[in-house]
Parts: sequence; C-alpha cells; structure tokens
Amino acid sequence: MLRRVSDLSVALDLTPALVSPAGVGRYADGLRRALARRADVQLRELTAPAGLPGTIGRGLVREALWYPLLLGRRARGAQLVHCPAPYGPRTAGLPLVLSAHDVLPLSRPELFTRTMTAHMRHVSVRHLRKADRVVCGSSHVRGQLAELAGIDPGRVSVTPYGVDESFRPVPSEHAAPYVLCVGTLEPRKNLAGALRAFHRAAPPEVRLVVVGGPGWKNEEFERELGAGGDRVTLAGRVSHDELVRLYSGAACFLFPTLAEGFGFPVLEAMACGAPVITSNVTSLPEVAGDAALLVDPAD
Repeated sequence: MLRRVSDLSVALDLTPALVSPAGVGRYADGLRRALARRADVQLRELTAPAGLPGTIGRGLVREALWYPLLLGRRARGAQLVHCPAPYGPRTAGLPLVLSAHDVLPLSRPELFTRTMTAHMRHVSVRHLRKADRVVCGSSHVRGQLAELAGIDPGRVSVTPYGVDESFRPVPSEHAAPYVLCVGTLEPRKNLAGALRAFHRAAPPEVRLVVVGGPGWKNEEFERELGAGGDRVTLAGRVSHDELVRLYSGAACFLFPTLAEGFGFPVLEAMACGAPVITSNVTSLPEVAGDAALLVDPAD
C-alpha cells in the first residue's frame, strides 16, 4: 500500500516521452512538468541511454538493458518509481507505479502487428500484475485491465488525463475551410472511414487535413486516398505550435477511431475551440461527455 508522505522522492522514467511524439509521449512530458511544479515532490528524471542506432537498436537497449538492469539502479535513493507506460524495472523493493493507457492489443489484436500484441500479452501484462499501483485515464481501461489482463481493480486508479494549457484558440493563417483528423496512420484510427465520410458529406470547397506520422497496416486508407484524394492534405508530423493552429482553424475535428484507451486529440481540439465529431465506442463517450457529436465509427 502506498502512503502519502511529505517531500516524496519520485524517480520518473521519461523514456516513453522520447519514444513516442504522440499522446503517450505528451502524457509523460506533461506529467514531468506537473510533478516538477509540486513543492512536496522531489523529482528525479531518468531516461534510457540513446544506445544503438535505429528503431530496433533503441528497442533492444530499452528492453534488454534499461528496464531489466539500469533503471532500478538509477532509481536508488528514491522512495517511489513511476514509469508512465505499462512496463517497468526491477525496483529492488521500491514501490512501483505504472501507467496503462490501454490494453487494445488484447481486445482488438487485428488492429495491431503481431509484435505489438505479443509484447502486450507477454511483457506488459506481466509487469502490470507486479506493480504496486496502476494508473489509467478512463474507467473503460480500468474495466479492461481486470477483464483481459487479470489486474486487481483495487490496485488501479483512474486519473482522467488533461491537456497542456498551450492548447487554446489561436489565430490561424489557414484561410480555406478544412476538416481536421489527427492520428498515427494505422487502422485503429479509421482514417479510411473518415475519408469516405468526408467525400460523402463535405462541400466541394472544404479540404481534409490529416496530421500524423506513418504507422502500420494502412493499406485501406492508401487505397481510398488513391481513388479520390485530390482534396486531402497529408501533413505528416507537425510541430506543437502548428498543431494548435490547425485545431484552432478547423471547421470541425473528425476523430472516428475504432478504439481508444483515452483519446487526447478530442480534448486538445475542444481546448482549441474546434467542434468535435468522435466515436461512440470504448472510452470516447466518457472523455467527450455531451460536448461532442458521437457517431458509430463503423457506419
């Protein structure tokens, strides 16, 4: 059982903030800045070494060196270790807090690669079961942790995520009207469905702007794009400031994802003043409440 104490020394693993520029990375960085502002927390920021070049090389350093061996050693002297991801170190008796953003590779394995599903099943679940406390962003995920991963709900705390104060309405230089989608180019984000809906419903002067880095299993979207993508702009990854400008200037924000553990873009778009259309499944009704138009992403 974790107890509240004054001047708690927390070793925070910031490796997830370096690995992912998307929601998981922004969550880790936002947590770092929030804890750093607290007078009752002594924050120790820890990060995996750069290691070998390339995605595979960096992954090997994390999985074979940082988490099993180095992180626990670097955390010595702290009173608690928090890894804002569903895996962590051998902590030599220190209380361990992990963040579980979702267990979607278990509930929707067809939307992920075999490697991702295997990692969740054989690595993440094992670590989550050993953690002293698991933090997640929605009651939906808390239920799935119990149902699919066998995590005792009594060890899971739901702490709904927030967005940074930099997400706010700002002037946008984009004069032509556009619908905005934000998400990694992967099947879970349902970008093919977004594109079909856009072509059916959007007036001819409106464009679709898609922000997000390359992902996996994105063939359906690419086929739809090839069949009629002349009104679509693929912006790729953009800077934080540009993302805020795009949210602020959008005629609406379209997020018809098939499954989410939370759904940061919904809150980010709302904070920037964009009308939001999102899915009525998984965590999205919980996150959006009555402030968005909820739709069936499969329709």
